[in-house]
Amino acid sequence: MVFRYSWDSVGATTLTLLLDARTDYKLEAAAGWRGADPHPVIAKALAKAAARSYDELTLPSRACRVLQRCASWATRSRPRPP
Repeated sequence: MVFRYSWDSVGATTLTLLLDARTDYKLEAAAGWRGADPHPVIAKALAKAAARSYDELTLPSRACRVLQRCASWATRSRPRPP
Protein backbone atom coordinates (compact mmCIF):
# COMPACT_ATOMS: atom_id res chain seq x y z
CA MET A 1 0.00 0.00 0.00
CA VAL A 2 1.42 3.38 -0.97
CA PHE A 3 0.25 6.71 0.38
CA ARG A 4 1.35 9.97 -1.17
CA TYR A 5 0.68 13.28 0.52
CA SER A 6 1.99 16.77 0.35
CA TRP A 7 3.06 17.41 3.96
CA ASP A 8 1.75 20.96 3.72
CA SER A 9 -1.76 19.78 2.88
CA VAL A 10 -1.88 17.19 5.66
CA GLY A 11 -0.76 19.58 8.37
CA ALA A 12 1.29 16.88 10.07
CA THR A 13 3.89 17.74 12.68
CA THR A 14 4.88 14.16 13.51
CA LEU A 15 5.00 10.81 11.76
CA THR A 16 4.83 7.38 13.38
CA LEU A 17 5.83 4.37 11.29
CA LEU A 18 4.76 0.91 12.35
CA LEU A 19 7.04 -1.74 10.86
CA ASP A 20 7.09 -5.51 11.07
CA ALA A 21 10.03 -7.33 9.48
CA ARG A 22 8.87 -10.93 9.71
CA THR A 23 9.71 -13.16 6.77
CA ASP A 24 8.80 -16.60 5.55
CA TYR A 25 12.36 -17.84 6.19
CA LYS A 26 12.53 -21.20 7.92
CA LEU A 27 15.75 -22.74 9.20
CA GLU A 28 15.09 -26.01 7.42
CA ALA A 29 16.63 -27.04 4.10
CA ALA A 30 14.03 -29.78 3.53
CA ALA A 31 11.32 -27.10 3.51
CA GLY A 32 13.25 -25.10 0.92
CA TRP A 33 14.04 -22.52 3.60
CA ARG A 34 10.44 -21.33 3.38
CA GLY A 35 7.85 -21.33 6.13
CA ALA A 36 4.33 -20.02 6.44
CA ASP A 37 3.28 -16.77 4.78
CA PRO A 38 3.88 -14.05 7.39
CA HIS A 39 1.36 -11.57 5.94
CA PRO A 40 -1.70 -12.59 8.04
CA VAL A 41 0.31 -12.42 11.27
CA ILE A 42 1.90 -9.11 10.25
CA ALA A 43 -1.45 -7.58 9.31
CA LYS A 44 -2.94 -8.59 12.67
CA ALA A 45 0.05 -7.27 14.65
CA LEU A 46 0.10 -3.95 12.77
CA ALA A 47 -3.66 -3.48 13.21
CA LYS A 48 -3.26 -4.09 16.95
CA ALA A 49 -0.36 -1.62 17.14
CA ALA A 50 -2.23 1.00 15.10
CA ALA A 51 -5.08 0.90 17.63
CA ARG A 52 -2.70 1.91 20.45
CA SER A 53 -1.59 5.41 21.37
CA TYR A 54 1.99 6.59 20.92
CA ASP A 55 2.48 6.51 24.70
CA GLU A 56 1.27 2.91 24.87
CA LEU A 57 3.60 1.90 22.04
CA THR A 58 6.67 3.51 23.60
CA LEU A 59 6.04 2.55 27.23
CA PRO A 60 8.03 -0.73 27.12
CA SER A 61 11.20 0.98 25.85
CA ARG A 62 10.82 3.85 28.32
CA ALA A 63 10.30 1.41 31.19
CA CYS A 64 13.35 -0.57 30.12
CA ARG A 65 15.54 2.55 30.21
CA VAL A 66 14.31 3.38 33.72
CA LEU A 67 14.91 -0.17 34.94
CA GLN A 68 18.40 -0.17 33.44
CA ARG A 69 19.16 3.01 35.38
CA CYS A 70 17.91 1.35 38.56
CA ALA A 71 20.06 -1.70 37.89
CA SER A 72 23.12 0.50 37.29
CA TRP A 73 22.45 2.40 40.49
CA ALA A 74 22.03 -0.82 42.47
CA THR A 75 25.24 -2.39 41.19
CA ARG A 76 27.26 0.78 41.81
CA SER A 77 26.13 1.08 45.40
CA ARG A 78 26.96 -2.49 46.39
CA PRO A 79 30.46 -3.86 46.78
CA ARG A 80 31.32 -6.44 44.18
CA PRO A 81 31.85 -9.98 45.45
CA PRO A 82 35.47 -11.23 45.37
